[in-house]
Amino acid sequence: MELILTHCDKGNLGGLVLNEIGRFTIDVPDDILNYHVDLYNRLTGEQLTNEYCRKHIIEG
Repeated sequence: MELILTHCDKGNLGGLVLNEIGRFTIDVPDDILNYHVDLYNRLTGEQLTNEYCRKHIIEG
């Protein structure tokens, strides 16, 4: 059975991923951060970057 996500579903999941990114520490490895940023971008259509997350979302 194929799972079909609505626009609202994708937005909600994107919010969960963004919240998880915000819980990382500033020294999170690039590959882990990149995986989450890529997932967020695919869900939401945004163009978030690792650098933006490290500067504005992840609390140092």
